Amino acid sequence: MRKTLIYLVCFSIVVFSIFMLKPFNSNPKLDSGIDLVVPMTKSKTSKSLKIVIENNGNCLIEDKIVKKDSLEAEIINFIESEGYESLTLKSRKDVEVKHVVFVMEIANRNNIKSTLATREQ
Repeated sequence: MRKTLIYLVCFSIVVFSIFMLKPFNSNPKLDSGIDLVVPMTKSKTSKSLKIVIENNGNCLIEDKIVKKDSLEAEIINFIESEGYESLTLKSRKDVEVKHVVFVMEIANRNNIKSTLATREQ
């Protein structure tokens, strides 16, 4: 009696394992599922010029300090020569707004998309 019970349990485990490891409708002819068409979009990776605005108003373009009076020319030069499509302005939350607005006005005048990213001190 005990041997029969052990064989029955082992057989059940084997059968259960086979059904769990094998997909139920593995035959495409028997597949009665719904065809789902998901629209695909082409992901476009855009290059964004990183500008860091420091507390004292200095601007760094790609880790190079640029004076305010030549900032607009430098931004346009980078955009045209390197193929950037937008600006990402990074600053701390305690930077004076006038410094950020100065750079955003340059972007606006030249029809350049801009994004502002702030961080804690």
